[in-house]
Amino acid sequence: MAELQLAQTSDLPAAEFDGGTPQEMAARLADMKTKLNLVQQFFKEVMVPGQDYGVIPGTDKPILLKPGAEKLNELYGYAPAVKSVEEITDKETGFYRARVTVALIHRRTGTFVAEGVGEANTSEGRYRYRWLSENKLPAGIDKSSLHAEEREGRYGRYKTYRLENEDPWTLWNTVLKMAKKRALIDATLSATRSSGLFTQDVEDLEEWVSSADSSPGQQNSRVPRPASEKQLGLIKGKIDKAGFEHKNQHTIKLVLNQAGIPKEALAELTVKEASELIDKLDIILAQMKAEKEQAEMQFEDEIPF
Repeated sequence: MAELQLAQTSDLPAAEFDGGTPQEMAARLADMKTKLNLVQQFFKEVMVPGQDYGVIPGTDKPILLKPGAEKLNELYGYAPAVKSVEEITDKETGFYRARVTVALIHRRTGTFVAEGVGEANTSEGRYRYRWLSENKLPAGIDKSSLHAEEREGRYGRYKTYRLENEDPWTLWNTVLKMAKKRALIDATLSATRSSGLFTQDVEDLEEWVSSADSSPGQQNSRVPRPASEKQLGLIKGKIDKAGFEHKNQHTIKLVLNQAGIPKEALAELTVKEASELIDKLDIILAQMKAEKEQAEMQFEDEIPF
């Protein structure tokens, strides 16, 4: 039966296939290859690892970030528009949930391209809890009843304790923005057909990006790419802005140690390592700054009058 159906199908005129004539399909194939090459070149020349796309914590899977989604939409000529916002609020408990739908519209034609859905709520761990060092715990609290984690700081190992956020109402706007961001990324992946790039390992994505304009023999290289100048510039700028010096080798070693990267200098970083560091850097620098202020306060307390 299957052979009979195949024979009957092969006798149909080429134009009756859903894909069109072979000539039309060949033209679309050439167009798709051209667009893919352009996107590959775009990733290599414009997209910054760690800023436009990062790595999902605890995995080797890359993830598209909001700045990267905005750049992709600019490349394709798409404009985002919030289509709907659904909210659930509880003024008594402070619970808030937002579900946002974002549509992408072609700027030149005004036609609808795709839409994405994003959701966020105050019960997510990042909003539900806050982490405090021991000296900042409320007076009289039983530390043994709290979940604690040990971390490595500038002055050695220390414990941080997890507490329930007592004021979730102040996070409602933050949660809404997160839902919008997730919806934008969802719509962008759908409209630009880039989701396949972010379901592979980050090493494969890096290899794909680095193979742009390379000869076929070079495209299978597995040598990790060194961190880009844009990545290193972003890292150095964040360190200096936080009140530290990126030229201070002790500071760099401490930052890399807290990020779990076994390197001695920024120049030794690969693209993947730099991306991971950028994802964690704001939290690391904030903790280092808090420890520095705490040490300075203790030093002042010890100065005799």
